[in-house]
Amino acid sequence: MLVRLLWKPLPESWPEAAPQRPTGLRGLVAWIREMAVGVSQDDDVERRVRRGAMQAIVREAFQQTVTE
Repeated sequence: MLVRLLWKPLPESWPEAAPQRPTGLRGLVAWIREMAVGVSQDDDVERRVRRGAMQAIVREAFQQTVTE
């Protein structure tokens, strides 16, 4: 598990509970509109870069600790 956390890419997010099914056609349309809003592509890329940089910092600190 430690190897997976330090060297493999981190998941996009933690698994979420299964969403409730929309009630009727209006609920379905509202649910689709919420899903369509989402996050802009620039924010998504920035978040992934930050996550990768943080993982690299933790990996380097772990390697230094193990070598000492």
